[in-house]
Amino acid sequence: MPPATCLRCSSLDHPQVLVCGTDGFVDTWAGAIERVYDENGKKKKVQGTVRGILKTVGFTEDMVYKY
Repeated sequence: MPPATCLRCSSLDHPQVLVCGTDGFVDTWAGAIERVYDENGKKKKVQGTVRGILKTVGFTEDMVYKY
């Protein structure tokens, strides 16, 4: 069964997906975790936009958490 069939988000009221893995895995499924510098010059991770497979099947930023 193709991923789009398995992952359709319309069957639940408000699905949540947690994506964890190597940078390549997270990028493929949900888009890259972005790394930015704060005002003190310290690097930190931010969620960024949802892309990849999850975006293709209809998931949005409020449904996906990348770590």
